[in-house]
Amino acid sequence: MIGQNKPDVLIVTFGANDGQGILDDQGKAHELGTDSWKEVYAQRVNRFLTRIAPKVKKIFWVGHPIPGNDKFVKKFSAMNPVYEAEAAKFPNVVYVDTWDSLALKGVYSRSLPDEKGKMQVARQGDGVHVTNFGGKIEAAAVMKVVVQNIDLK
Repeated sequence: MIGQNKPDVLIVTFGANDGQGILDDQGKAHELGTDSWKEVYAQRVNRFLTRIAPKVKKIFWVGHPIPGNDKFVKKFSAMNPVYEAEAAKFPNVVYVDTWDSLALKGVYSRSLPDEKGKMQVARQGDGVHVTNFGGKIEAAAVMKVVVQNIDLK
């Protein structure tokens, strides 16, 4: 699709299912959160960026927002630093930190105030997936960083 459409901007996010044990190229298992997992996962992220970065002007890699589930806090806390570190290695890649985008004062909250101050449900009951309202909040946070980092002329 990138070859066909030749986009100037690419917004990337990878799902929570990446937060699990993985096998390296030799078939050796690495448990989530271990130093070896971080190394293997960073290699995968780097391979992706090495392949894609030359094909677009700007890539925005969106990190995961704070979840309301301890299992996913562990996953996202392992994944987000890898995304940020690997993005920093490419001049046309910007890491978008959304950890606090769906939080109140840095703390997970299932509901957040809308533009009128009325509380609206932003997360599904699992504490991970967003509602339409939550998706709009996160998209606005991403677009703020996009607009700050591209030339709109």
